[in-house]
Amino acid sequence: MMITNKYIRKLVWGIGFASFCFILYGLYNLMLKKRNKVIISVAGTKHSLFSIADIFMFIFMTIFAGIRLNVGSDYYNYFIRFNNANENLTSIKDVIFTSDGYRLLSVIVKQFTENEYAIFSVVAIIIYSHLFFFINKETEDKSSAFACYLFLGFFSNSLNILRQCIAMMLVINFYISFRERKIAKSLIFVVLSFMFHYSSIFAIIIIAAITICKPKPTKILLIVSILGGTIFAIFLPQIISVLIKFIPSASGYVNYANWRRNSQIRLIIAVTGMSLIYIFLLIYIIKLKDKIKSVNKNHYMEITFLIIGLCINIASIRIWVAHRIALYFYQFIIFIIPSLLKSMNEPQKGRLKKLLFTTMFVYLIFSGIFLGENEYCSYNTIFSGGKPIYDADFNRFLN
Repeated sequence: MMITNKYIRKLVWGIGFASFCFILYGLYNLMLKKRNKVIISVAGTKHSLFSIADIFMFIFMTIFAGIRLNVGSDYYNYFIRFNNANENLTSIKDVIFTSDGYRLLSVIVKQFTENEYAIFSVVAIIIYSHLFFFINKETEDKSSAFACYLFLGFFSNSLNILRQCIAMMLVINFYISFRERKIAKSLIFVVLSFMFHYSSIFAIIIIAAITICKPKPTKILLIVSILGGTIFAIFLPQIISVLIKFIPSASGYVNYANWRRNSQIRLIIAVTGMSLIYIFLLIYIIKLKDKIKSVNKNHYMEITFLIIGLCINIASIRIWVAHRIALYFYQFIIFIIPSLLKSMNEPQKGRLKKLLFTTMFVYLIFSGIFLGENEYCSYNTIFSGGKPIYDADFNRFLN
């Protein structure tokens, strides 16, 4: 009965969160049709900034992320780390060279406020300001890009894996700078992303190599990715142990290789489901890759990032948390899908859009049930009178 109640609770949460995301998408799409933009005049020249829709959604999402309580399986850990950031600290200089970007950010925030929840608002500002900047700079269809961000789970990730989500945004900044051959700027983003999450260095190396070599995204490469991921899945624990030896300060991650949760059927299903949704999307993307190329050559090349992400995703079936590495590569889908849809005539675009977004929406419900990114299923806010609680204790209390 406890298992049944647990999954009913997750199902309700999954449907509720997916519906909430659908409302956000619908509202953003409706506001975009108004075509209202913020315009400023500098030296007599008018500059168009973000649309009213961008600003409204940025503010709404930031407030939502800032006031939530016990949403995201890592919520308690980030709360504790923020409030203990000044422990044994004599000067802010003590953390500048520690390669701990989250603690440095926490210490800086604490110079301005002692509010124990402030870090969640600050992180939200960083993540969502980048999101809407990229949507405006890199996509041809802002509405579709936002839908991908919501329905493929990137929004829910931003409520949980805070350090990595900041690192992911910094990796996109690195890629754009590197693509534009701004090497000094690229190096700054390398350092910053590494400070927030060690795993970003692997993504940066692979993204840099692909950007230089420009391999074509083909069906053969997709098949190799699937087969390679399957083979890597067998040896992934040993591979992680070897890789971590090159970064001694990341030795704590070796615990994931033997984590007891790796064998949980729910998480195996979750990672398998994520692999299947991206195989489905990649089949359409590769089939229509020439249309994407006709709209944006950069986004055509970025299809290879998705293929690499799929390989990592499949390889992580035995160690579910390793699927988060794939997110560095998967995030480029918010650029690629809009280019794909832009290349089509209206009837074709409408049909494909319904198919893709309906599938993504169902996947969002699925991930809400099976993926371990929200162990709380909490509807509380910081104003509801509750307190941050470790997710295992939360579930033990409910069960």
